[in-house]
Amino acid sequence: MSESLTTLTRTAFAVLLGALLVAAPLPASAQKKLYTRSYLLQDFRSQTTRIVLDGPEDLCRALWEDATAVWTLSPYEFCTLADYEADACKEGCYFLRPTESRGIVYLTLTRGASKPMTVVSIPVAGTSYRDPLLYMPAYLSIIQDYVEAAMSSEFKAYLGLRSATRGTAWGKKVFKDPSEAAKAFHSGDPDAAVQVIITPDGNFSSRPRHKLVIGASQYELYRYR
Repeated sequence: MSESLTTLTRTAFAVLLGALLVAAPLPASAQKKLYTRSYLLQDFRSQTTRIVLDGPEDLCRALWEDATAVWTLSPYEFCTLADYEADACKEGCYFLRPTESRGIVYLTLTRGASKPMTVVSIPVAGTSYRDPLLYMPAYLSIIQDYVEAAMSSEFKAYLGLRSATRGTAWGKKVFKDPSEAAKAFHSGDPDAAVQVIITPDGNFSSRPRHKLVIGASQYELYRYR
């Protein structure tokens, strides 16, 4: 995102948020508290994130193994889809679960309420294309990085995952070939980044299509579209 576009986006966001927060006050009897997304996330570190093991075996296995290795921002526990359905609307309950839309599998983090709030979603695989699951440690780290940033920035809290991208991976070799990218990722090369393309069936011309560029060592998110 260019500097000028970023500045315009931030300005428009500030105007919109300001209008919401300084709207004419209601009579005391009719007032309702207005909580921003960033405010609502302030309890994230102290709440237990419940990771829903639902879906194909390879997806559940990757979630189990990699969350155990890299999830550090909050306490966590694993649960079933039935647990999620029972508690999804409980205030302050956080759930990380697989969701599907148009042939793409996402990891979606929600915060419980009468109307649950979607905090962030990141694509992780296609319904018929499982290879990108090998990057699960990066997906989980990116979610945590985003939440941490959203806790201190209303701009990022409202604009989502793209607002957390770092732009060009300066000084790193970006591996675009899937097999070379997998090798670089597994080796944790600090001078490498990997391009991950996710489509429903693994055909890179298929739609919808998501492209991510991720650091192979620290899992920084450089690009997402």
